This record gives sequence, structure tokens and C-alpha cells, in this order.
Amino acid sequence: MILYNVTGHFEPGKITVIVGPSGSGKTTLLKIISGKQQVDITGTITVNGAKQNRKMFRKQVCYVPQQFDLLPYLTTRETLYIAARLKLDDNQNKQAICSMVNDIAKRFNLSKCLDTLANKLSGGERKRLSIGVEMFIQPSVFLLDEPTSGLDSTDSNQLINILHDMARANCTVICTIHQPSSQMISLFDNIIVLNQGRCMYCGPKNEILNTYSIAGFTCPNFYNIIEFVLEVVTEQRGGDVKNLYKICCDEYVKFKLRNKHNEKELDLSINFEQKCGTKDTDTSINSITQKKSTWQQQKILFLRALIYIKRDRILTKLRFATHIMVALLLGTVFYNFVPIEATVFLQEHLNNWYSLRSYYSVKIISDLLMQIFCASSFMLISYCITGQPMEYDRILRMWGISLLITMLGQTVGVFSGIIFGTELGIFLIPAIGIPLLLFAGFFSKLGEMSIYLQPLGYVSFFSFKRKFYCRYAFEGVMQAIYLDRPNLTCLEIYCYLRSPNKILSMIGMPTVPFYVTVIILAFYWKHYVSENRSIYNGSRESVSFCKFFRPCFCFLCIISDNNLCKILLCKICSLANCTVICAIHQPSSQIISLFDDIMVLSQGRSMYCGPKSEILKTYNIAGFTCPNFYNIAEFVLEVITEQRGGDLENLYKICHDECEKFKLHSIQNKNKLIMEVLTKIRFVTHIGVALLLGTVFYNFGDDAEKVNSNIACLFFYLLFLFFVNAERTIQTFPIEAAVFLKEHLNNWYSLRSYYSVKIITDFVMQILCTSAFVFISYYMTGQPMEYDRILKTWIICLLITMLGQTVGIIAGTAFGTELGMFLLSATHIPLLLFAGFFTKIGEMSPYLQFLSVISYFRYAFEGIIQAVYVDRPNLKCLEIYCHLRSPSKILSMADMPTVPFYAVPIILSSWILCLHAVHYAILHWKIYYAKK
Repeated sequence: MILYNVTGHFEPGKITVIVGPSGSGKTTLLKIISGKQQVDITGTITVNGAKQNRKMFRKQVCYVPQQFDLLPYLTTRETLYIAARLKLDDNQNKQAICSMVNDIAKRFNLSKCLDTLANKLSGGERKRLSIGVEMFIQPSVFLLDEPTSGLDSTDSNQLINILHDMARANCTVICTIHQPSSQMISLFDNIIVLNQGRCMYCGPKNEILNTYSIAGFTCPNFYNIIEFVLEVVTEQRGGDVKNLYKICCDEYVKFKLRNKHNEKELDLSINFEQKCGTKDTDTSINSITQKKSTWQQQKILFLRALIYIKRDRILTKLRFATHIMVALLLGTVFYNFVPIEATVFLQEHLNNWYSLRSYYSVKIISDLLMQIFCASSFMLISYCITGQPMEYDRILRMWGISLLITMLGQTVGVFSGIIFGTELGIFLIPAIGIPLLLFAGFFSKLGEMSIYLQPLGYVSFFSFKRKFYCRYAFEGVMQAIYLDRPNLTCLEIYCYLRSPNKILSMIGMPTVPFYVTVIILAFYWKHYVSENRSIYNGSRESVSFCKFFRPCFCFLCIISDNNLCKILLCKICSLANCTVICAIHQPSSQIISLFDDIMVLSQGRSMYCGPKSEILKTYNIAGFTCPNFYNIAEFVLEVITEQRGGDLENLYKICHDECEKFKLHSIQNKNKLIMEVLTKIRFVTHIGVALLLGTVFYNFGDDAEKVNSNIACLFFYLLFLFFVNAERTIQTFPIEAAVFLKEHLNNWYSLRSYYSVKIITDFVMQILCTSAFVFISYYMTGQPMEYDRILKTWIICLLITMLGQTVGIIAGTAFGTELGMFLLSATHIPLLLFAGFFTKIGEMSPYLQFLSVISYFRYAFEGIIQAVYVDRPNLKCLEIYCHLRSPSKILSMADMPTVPFYAVPIILSSWILCLHAVHYAILHWKIYYAKK
């Protein structure tokens, strides 16, 4: 039981503060009053003498929680402006709204950060902004949970003064504060004290000490009232607390009688034992919020959505989810583990718990056991069920390749996690690895590629000395299954691929003996293990580490003052985009000319922080002028050690102000540059992958010898468009959903307005990205240049893009980012098996064929195949005989068409509508759950 027999009284025109120790029920009480918690409650809340109508009352209440979410890529000015547009009457012109925004910013001390992004604000600035957005229209009841947390004393008192002004305008202000200062207490009118769910006082601030004195508790002179009260109710001062509770209840009754003539009040009596079974009735409160039409809300939200799309950090969202090999998926599991583990390792190793050799050997052995177990269980089960040849040597070969690729996947994951961290590591592995899968020999034979691209079948992007291990893993698996194997069984009169030798020849294998593939994979595993070990041990030689490893940050403690070589090395590191920070006692004029920025420390205080070129100007403002032909460093040290006299306190203040200006200017320039780049990444990524596909599969579309590779290319269209959009939205939408819930529950706009704008703004980007991708790749891969076929392909690709984004939104909303990412791969990679690419639907077990009916990949794949091959003339063939020259034979080989083309967009659109309905229902459920 959180609250028990809580009885209270709130008056308009006054500020009531709710105090109590942690866990006393302060936040719960605010949620009950605001209507956000409605279950397991018995009791009544009356408004102006009438029983509370929860639905109507919630429109009059504004609740600001302790943890307040803001859209990270909107500036303070934009956040306030959008809030004003949503809350104020449409009669307000833009100039008046901007004036109100500036006024709110000034009142909350936000003027200096109006153009700063929300995710760059300090904790105190975010807190002030979260309250400021609710100040454009004054609610009848204003509830604030710990509004002063994260604020200094000046800002806290300023905020309470603002709330006091609101109360004077006939607003009922209620806030919880854990332990206010004496100065802050003087600004409150009434106090409610909670302890263990009971009300230990409710009444005027100036009567609380008299009430406690009646119960035998006397407050010492020069003592904080709230500290004294909390010490009493938590029994730190002894005494009869039960008697105090009884006296407080009696005094509350007297207080109520004295104020009975005041009809405009909020009264409550709450118990947490039973569910409330009474119905609400209407109240007499009139809505003060400006009711806007759905269209008006949509316009404002559309503006915000466009701003957000422009600044969205796409780089961290573009993750290819096509984990074709389970070993790479196993490696991905360690992304979230290694950066944390590496931090713990560094801490323990630096505290001499163990050596690097001991840690790393145990790490490898313990991981190896799990790798063997996972690879064995997956390989043996799938090997038996899929009917592979039950020969011990083939099973052993297959198991060996599976184990090696699992070990490689995990080791690459560990490597990326250590170097780049979780977020960037997760992006880089699929971003680099998935395009390289095109060169593994599965999607396209190496011999069919352009001669300029064939080296990529042997070379990785990581380094010119490292070969692409996925290609050797795939070849090893194919050799393990098909090399030196008898002809396959065939129930038909003629089977083109009955001979295993013909299968290997068709895909251009073998290129190397089997034992070579094992040696290469083992070599790469050992290579990455040694790389990881050297990274863990990478802080031995600071300057050489900086030079060869290229870290993001390099710290060097007390370099020899006149060691020019080391300073030059540091300069080289900085030119390689490394942040170099070094401490020097007194550098020469020659050395100081090599530095960009300077920080001056004296007695633990920063006496300057900024560009080297500005330090003399700053010191000159404070009255310190450097003589000509004088070492800058010597002059500065003489000033801060008071060898030149002057007012150092004034210098400190001036330097602090200049430092703030420098930081603000640097942040604004950096954010502007980052945003300009990131707004283009999503679009450029689609173009880049389209160019890559077009280059790899150049003019495959009309070549009868390359039909299988062309079909793989079309299937890759669907993989890329679905997964890149699904994983992007899984990353972004949980943050956006949290902001939506807060704003919707505070009556900014309706769910319908938000959802319609969300769909429209996303649709624009979907069309742009899909069009860029399809038109480039379609033309370069040599598909038939007929308008109807281009349009059909574009429609299928647009629909699969929309499907991917909708699935990603649902996963992100329902499960959050981490679980959503896992579930997307876990549920959709199996669905790819039923798309008709890996196996024909007619070849599946009858018990599994129904899964192809519910797989939207099946309809998307069939739609794009029909768009390219149905009713098409024979393909070109430079050989005497091409088995797949006739498009009808290609379709027959794939068991297509099973449905007419017009049915495919209808089915995919139906899936999109159904998924949007599911997402809409999830948002409704989130809203309902948030009210509890």
C-alpha cells in the first residue's frame, strides 16, 4: 500500500508544496491528482465542491514529471516555438509568438541557449526548458514533480517565484520537493507532509510549527523548518508520532472549517486498498486550452517533423539487418557486452587485479566453449533436418567451417566493440560486411563480375593485406557438401543440376583446396585475436600509440618543456583528427606557436580556456598587457602567480565568460556541420548502395547466362530496402514515442493528428530514397527499360520500404531499441526462407507452405520477378545454348506466377494498413498504460 487515508486540500492562488522522505508517496499522489494513475484507488477528488470528472479535469491539469523527455534535435527556440504554436490561439501572429518565446526564455534564463540543440543542454537547462514549454497557457492546476532537481539555488528560487506569479493569477500550483532550502520555504503558502503513505500535516505554512508544538515537537531556532519536520516524521527526534498524526488530522478539520467559505478548491481523499467503482460527474471548470482542429495540429506537427528529419542522426541508425550467417549474428550478441567489459577490465587491470595475458587467455577459452556449443547445436540440427549427406568427413568439414566463421564473427564483433564502441560498431559491421557479401560468390559468381571488381572477391575493405573471409567460408561449405559427391537423386526425367560437379562449376568453384580455406579462416581468427590483445595493451607508449593507432583522444602528462620532436608528433596526431591534450610547465615561444588552444590553471582554477590567439586579448580586457617581444607563456604565468599585481578575481570572471562564449561558438559550429552532413546520409546511402549494386551486376538483366545472379540482385533490392528502413526506425522511434506520450498527455495534440503527420512526413522520404535507389540500380543492372516494368518495380520497392519502416516502428514502440533490434532479425530472417528465393514454395513440406502465405517477402519477391520477366521477349545469349533464355522458363523454374501482379500491391498495402492499425493500437495502449 503506497498511500493510506490521505486527505488534503489545495487552494487556488496559492502554492502548495508536498514534502516527505523518499518513498513516501509524493509522486504517486501527483499522478492520482492528474489522472495518470486510475487503478487500485478508492476515495474521491472534488473540484469546487463537485466530484471530479476525470476526463474533463485532465484537460485542465498540466503535469511536469521529474524526468522530462525532449526531442534531441530541436533547438530550445524551436521547442518553445512549437509548444506555443500548439497551445496558443491561431489568432496569434508569428511575431507575437516569437515575442512570447523570448519572454519565456528570459524568465527561465534560457536566452543564451536558444539556438542550442536539446541534447546539448545541461541538466538544469533541460529542466527549465521542460517547465517553460508548459507556460504559454496557464492551466487551472499545475503539478510539478521535483521541479528544482538539477537546478542551483538561484535558478530554484527564480522558478518558485515564477510559480508564485502563476498562483496569484488564480492557478492552483502543487509541487513536490524533497528538501527545500529555508529561502525557498518562505515562498510557499501551504504544506503537505507525507510519510509512509500517511498525511502528517496539511495546512498553512505558518501554522505547521504550532501544530507540531501541540504534539510536543519544538523546532530549534535558526533551523530549517522542513528538515525539522522530516526528522520528526522519520522518528529521528523520538516522541509519539501516532499522537502527532491524530493532532494533524484534527487541525486539518479546523483548517477546513475556517476555509469553508472558499468554494474554488481542490479536495481529495484517497486510499490505495480497493479499486474505484464510482462514475465521474461533470465539473464546472471551463477549458482554458485552445482547441485546435486536426488540420491545425497537423500543420504544426508537420513543421516539427520536417525540422527533425533534416537534423536526424542517420549515421547511427543505418544498420543492415541481413544477418545471412548465424555466426555473424552470434558475434553481434557481443556488441553490447564488450565495451562494458573492456571498461571493467581496464579498471581492474590498472588496479593490479590480474595481468593482460591472464585475462585474455581466459577470455578466449571461455568464449571458445560457448562457440563450440552454439556452432555444433546449430549445424548438427540444421544439417540433419535439411537432408545433407550423412558422411562423417562431410559433417566434420561442415562443422569446422561453421565453428571458424562463428569464432570470426565473435572476434570481429569484439574488435569493433573495443575500437568503435557499441553504437558505431553495430553500424560499421553490417555497413561494410553486407555489401561485401555480394563478392562471396553466392549472389554473383566471381567470373561474371567486371574485371575491375573481381579483386574485391579476394580483398576486404579493412586492409589490402586481409582477404575476405566470408568468401572462403562460403566456398568451404560448398566444398564440404558437394565436392566428390555422387549424383543427387531426381524424381524427374531430366534434372539440370543432378551432378554435384555441375553445381560447383555453375558457381565457379573450387578455386582453392578445402584445407586452404581452413588455414585462411584460422589465420584471420588468430590475426583479430592478436589485434584485440594489442588494443587492450595500447596505452604503454603515449606518443607512438597516438601516431600509429590514431585514437580519438590522446593525453600526455608533462612533456619535456622544450622537446620539439614530441610536440611535432602531437601536431601530426591532431592533423589526423585526434584530440591531443598535453601538460607543459613553461613552453618556449617556438613550441607555443604549435598549439591551437590553451588552458591555464592556477590553484585548481581555470584562468583561461580558449584559442591561443585570443588569450592576450582576454588578459588585456582584465587590465594585463603583455609587453612586446615577450614569451606569452611566461607572461601568463607571471600574471596568475601575482608577480604583476592586478585583480585576479576580475580576471577569473572575465576568463570564465570568454570561455563560455568560446564553447557556445564551437558547439554551434560543430552542430551545424554535423547536421548538414547527417541530413544527407540517408539519401546518399541509398544512392551509394544502388551504385554498388549497379556496378556488381552491371548489365546482368538482359543476359540469359546471368539469370540466377540477376534474380539474386532483385532479391537484394528487397533485403536492403526492408532492413535499412526497419532498423533505422527502431533506433529513432522509442525517443520520439516518449516525447509524444508526454505532449499528448498534456493535451498538446490528439493521437490522430500526430499519427497522420508521422505517416505523411515519412512517406515523402520513403518516395525520395526509394526512387533514387530503384532508378539508379534498375538502369545500371540492365533491366528492361519499359515504363510499365519500371513503374511496377518502383511500386514493389516503395511498398517493401514502407513495410520495413512500419515493422521497425512497431518493434521500437512495443519493445524498445535493444529488444526490437533482436526481434526484427529473429522473426524476419526465418520469413526470408519462405520468400521463394532460397527454396521454391512447391518444394516445401505441406505443413510449412502456409508460412509462405503470411510472408510478405514472398509477395514482394514474386511481384518484382513478375515486373521484370512476365510477358517479356527472350533474353540475349552469346552461347549456342542458354537453358534460361526464355522468361517463361525462368518463371516456371521459380514456380511463378502464383498470383496476378495487381494482387501483389493489394496484399502488401493490406499488410501495411494492418501493421499501422497494430501500431496505432500499441500507442493507444501506451497512452492507457501511462495514465495508470
